[in-house]
Amino acid sequence: SPERLKDLLDEKAREIRRIDLDLRTNFAVVETLFENHRSSFPKVRFYEGENGLKTIYFDSLWAAEILTIAQGDGEPFDPDVAPGFVKEFIRELTEREISVREIIEETPLALEYAKRYKTETHEIAVMPKASRGTPGHSVKLIYADKIAYISFDHLTAVVIENAALAEGERATFKLLWGQFKKS
Repeated sequence: SPERLKDLLDEKAREIRRIDLDLRTNFAVVETLFENHRSSFPKVRFYEGENGLKTIYFDSLWAAEILTIAQGDGEPFDPDVAPGFVKEFIRELTEREISVREIIEETPLALEYAKRYKTETHEIAVMPKASRGTPGHSVKLIYADKIAYISFDHLTAVVIENAALAEGERATFKLLWGQFKKS
């Protein structure tokens, strides 16, 4: 009968509203749990080009301490061809008296760089030249809660922001620091 059909339709509509309310309530709970958990995920950012690298370097100027491992030779160590922001960055480091410790690979340009930029607040240790198949220049910056992996050859970088990972990299750096001669 049409009345029975209308009653069934009303009953199904109530059931759909109840299910909709349950789903919305449960979704809100799941969303809250995810957001709370997501805050513990490392933040990963990618950068390209000279401006991207400049962004990373100048972001590190807000840290109390910067730890660096530089491998390879090339532009960043050569003041005549280094990207313009490198000189500006080093000037800011010096003016702000930020504590910097760098481990650099023993190459002619790197050793000149060490002589030129070593100060009381900018310490530099030299590690033996690594035997690698391809020349290039890569840098790892550890500062605040961040680790930046930078390729000057490709003008690309990845920054991972996570306190625990940065602290682990900082501990590894400190172990390495004691192994190499200071310039």
